[in-house]
Amino acid sequence: MTQPDANQTFLAEARDLLEQLEGALLDLETRPDDQTLINTTFRALHTLKGSGGMFGPPDMAAFAHHLEDAFETVRQGSVALTPEFVGVLLRAAEQLRRLLFEPAGDHGAESGRMVAALEALTGKTGSGPATPAAQARTPASAPDKTRSFAIDLRLPPNALLCGTNPLALLDELRGLGTVALIPQPNSVPPLADLRPTDLSLTWHIELITPAGRDAIEDVFIFVDDPGAVTITESR
Repeated sequence: MTQPDANQTFLAEARDLLEQLEGALLDLETRPDDQTLINTTFRALHTLKGSGGMFGPPDMAAFAHHLEDAFETVRQGSVALTPEFVGVLLRAAEQLRRLLFEPAGDHGAESGRMVAALEALTGKTGSGPATPAAQARTPASAPDKTRSFAIDLRLPPNALLCGTNPLALLDELRGLGTVALIPQPNSVPPLADLRPTDLSLTWHIELITPAGRDAIEDVFIFVDDPGAVTITESR
């Protein structure tokens, strides 16, 4: 049986995510305080940014980052979701679609206008190139204020099938500071028992960061399995 092409799988999933995003935004026009819709919107943006960074055009991933970063202000309650804000986000969703499915087009100017509109609505200006959101919130300066965390990551075997990308999670942690990554091979079964669709490897991670615990928890915001992530501050 022929294995599906990873890029084609990404495009199919991205199309579904865009439909979810647009549907949630349309509902938010009449229910701007609906937390379920807000979480659905944020999750779609977060997943598009993460998956786009691996499989999508670079300008699409960068644009998705700006959208996620802007919508984070709504999720945190620091900016109201006005009809104007929803309208800009709906146009931005269409721009995401163009960046994905018309990669040869000249979309830079329109993306720039939308980023500027989002910055005006959120009060964030001069954000520059896309970087992990947690890194943008907590600059890597001020080494005298760093903290050390021990993180054990034990995702369930079906994590890959459910759309969780452990490499993207680890990359987001690297955006927070200095990471020492220690794979735990004892969790991998013998070759005869290994199922290629299962995730068997677990990780112990040492993180030195100026960020707080909340920023680390935000990296794993969509890891729903109890006990999959253990975070301990070591000093």
